[in-house]
Amino acid sequence: MKNYKFKRNQQIQKMIDTLKLGGRSNKTICNYVHAINRFLNYFHNHDISLLDETDIVQYMKHNYLDKNCSSSTYNINISAIKYFYSVNFNKEFNNKLLPHAKLKKNS
Repeated sequence: MKNYKFKRNQQIQKMIDTLKLGGRSNKTICNYVHAINRFLNYFHNHDISLLDETDIVQYMKHNYLDKNCSSSTYNINISAIKYFYSVNFNKEFNNKLLPHAKLKKNS
């Protein structure tokens, strides 16, 4: 289990380094790290490299949609998960199955 946690820490660090290389703000990096830590804690007994859109939809529904979180909170989390998988597993998800939420405009 200790090696498993070490591997996940390496994956998070790889994501942080890539975000920094891309010139992302510290706030974005912090938001992504928090989002991924929640995601990894939720799937702590799973091989995350094997998760697919169905698993992530279930996670997002349970942790964000069912709790009536804002669309911006949902979007940060879905973006972080997609980015994490892209960087660590070279895996892209179907955007129709994992869409971003429309943001409400203030009038």
